[in-house]
Amino acid sequence: MTEAQARVAELEEWQSESKETMIEMSNQTHQIQEKMVDLEGRSRRNNIQIFGVPEETEGESVTKYVEQLLSTELELQEVVQKRKSYLGIKKVLKDKGIRFQTPLAKIRIYWEAGVKTYDDAIDAARDMRERGLEMEVPGGAAAPVEERRAQPVWQRVRDRKEDTTQRAKREKCCKNGKRRTVLLE
Repeated sequence: MTEAQARVAELEEWQSESKETMIEMSNQTHQIQEKMVDLEGRSRRNNIQIFGVPEETEGESVTKYVEQLLSTELELQEVVQKRKSYLGIKKVLKDKGIRFQTPLAKIRIYWEAGVKTYDDAIDAARDMRERGLEMEVPGGAAAPVEERRAQPVWQRVRDRKEDTTQRAKREKCCKNGKRRTVLLE
């Protein structure tokens, strides 16, 4: 009888240990499943789906194909060039503390008299000059950048050196606490 009681006690102890192990394993499985769902969600975050494009049309490089597709279909080059044309305007507005936004290929300026949205940099620059802000009216969207890229490298380097030489001829003077630039020739 004592032998049977010892065996029963041993089995009960084994059962309680097994139960604790099973509960611990169940908790670990649950944590791993949650982690897996989180990782799957994060991996999907950077994916995009493009509908209406037939399978296997991308060729060897999906990235190049998508860039080309987006630039042709969404006319991104034009938007980028228009946004570049606003750089000088944005700098002047930021220096003067005037609030502005550049939604896609337009610029919205929050004047004291009200908000005005411009379709291109030329109109915005003209209006800024009429309002008394010193601003050059841009000649074209991003023509200077494109023209420089078309130049041979040696010519761009020469032009850059000429710009540096002219900057070296300038001397900054102080008069009445204000800085002014004098061109020495």
